[in-house]
Amino acid sequence: MQRQLIVIILIVLTIFNPLVNAVCFADDQFTLYEQGRKITDRSVLIFSNTSDTFSFEEVYNGNFFVKSQSMITNLTFYQLNQTTILDYQTWIETNNNATYTQYTQEYIQALINDSIYRVTIEVPGAEDTEVYNQPLFGVGGVIGSYRYFTIDLTTATIELTDTKTPESPGFNLLLILVGIGIMIIFVKRKKN
Repeated sequence: MQRQLIVIILIVLTIFNPLVNAVCFADDQFTLYEQGRKITDRSVLIFSNTSDTFSFEEVYNGNFFVKSQSMITNLTFYQLNQTTILDYQTWIETNNNATYTQYTQEYIQALINDSIYRVTIEVPGAEDTEVYNQPLFGVGGVIGSYRYFTIDLTTATIELTDTKTPESPGFNLLLILVGIGIMIIFVKRKKN
């Protein structure tokens, strides 16, 4: 009897769990080109800039760069004349665990001063503000669709090439309902 009561309480709590609106924003993915050719090396530094704030994001990995739509800003790219720029983790290993501030103010700043050129691109604002992938109950959801851009650094152009809507959580909900159904069957079998 106690087990059945516990199971019923768990089922009721699961069904009537208050809806929590903890969502995240979809990401934008950027692929960089130069004169129509994809950049496949680590020769570009990426900075975000909004109003008076100019901050280092990362070294381009030769494939793509991802940024959350909640942080849409202008992006500034520095094309360097070398292709083996160290990321922070690699740099601290060769510099006796130096700080991130030293990495950006010494190493990255020296690279900027020696860059070939820089270009700033204005990333368009997200038009899709729909909440996708929101479960029937519980935590989750994604605001907006995932966007995929190509940026040509020589022409300073950005082009939206694709968008993808996040998948619905229907499969997860189905698993929860199947689990509840199995629990009910077990409770009924124990009763008999």
